[in-house]
Amino acid sequence: MTIDEQKRYLFNRLELESLRFSEHNKEEILAFEQATSGSNISNYLKNEAWRDDEAGDTKVYLVRDKVENVIVSFFALNCGILYSDLEGVSLNEEEKEPFERLVKAYQMNYRRNLSDIQQEQADKRVRRCLECIIYGNRIT
Repeated sequence: MTIDEQKRYLFNRLELESLRFSEHNKEEILAFEQATSGSNISNYLKNEAWRDDEAGDTKVYLVRDKVENVIVSFFALNCGILYSDLEGVSLNEEEKEPFERLVKAYQMNYRRNLSDIQQEQADKRVRRCLECIIYGNRIT
């Protein structure tokens, strides 16, 4: 089977679902078994994942086999720190702009295969964006 055939097979066979999409998932995750060396991973899903997802600290997704309708894997994105530190802070569009520019500058800075000149320009852009945030200067 070629890589493209494998990708098509998996795409047609697997689906992604948020852990708390259905209350029924609470029962289904109890039946989830990982390989013997992965028992800590399945224990997390069974004992802590639902609570972490509810608290907003972690977003948990199930990977389900569409044909057999069973959970075959899961993954969790832990991003609670981003939200708890910024809780209650609201920026208007003008205040968001320098941060959005900084993110774009960092994205450019970390691209692969930049020439030396492009890398130097990307580094300057990041510095200018940081100065804008720190000193309140506008970037043109």
